[in-house]
Amino acid sequence: MSKNHKPFKSDMDYILSELDWIRVRGKRIGLLAAAEERPTSPWRGRVRDTPPKCDCEVKYLLAEEDALRMDIDARLKMNRKDGPNIGLDQICEQHDLGEFERRLLLFGVLPALGSDVLMGCIPNTIPLATGGSVDVEVVWCVLDMPPEERVASIKTLLPTAPLLAAKLIGFGYGPRTTGDIPSAVVELSWPTLATITGVPELAEGEGARSDE
Repeated sequence: MSKNHKPFKSDMDYILSELDWIRVRGKRIGLLAAAEERPTSPWRGRVRDTPPKCDCEVKYLLAEEDALRMDIDARLKMNRKDGPNIGLDQICEQHDLGEFERRLLLFGVLPALGSDVLMGCIPNTIPLATGGSVDVEVVWCVLDMPPEERVASIKTLLPTAPLLAAKLIGFGYGPRTTGDIPSAVVELSWPTLATITGVPELAEGEGARSDE
């Protein structure tokens, strides 16, 4: 990865870099899960050791993932200092969002880009929600969050928390009970998608749904 970092030219330039990081990370997590012959879950433990060939590939992917993360963070730092401003940064600053909320919004962009992009980022060891959507458990799994972090993240999904209270997201299939939380489908609002992608016209999609 080149050390001659340049700021992101646009919101989509930034978003595509983040999605590349998600793709590489998802591939690594999925490879580990497949090698261990288990669903991707941090509390099930390993069934058997990762084979040497797989271990080598995992190390390669981890190095690529870390390099991408370092490059993205360095470039973001330049944007924050000299511009152009990044839409996702503006949302996070305006609503005082944390790291999990930021990542959740990034994952929320995937369904809007098409099933080919979505399936290219999410390994087949992590089942997608109905209709190829992203649910909370997909985010948990790709981020490889342990149980205590998952529980803590649920606070950000409460109706009074910024994501829902400010209508940044909605739930396509909202949780009715605590057991429904992992399968809650995350959907970005039109204004949120417009800001994150840097395409303000998308905000007009808010009224595109006709009354039944």
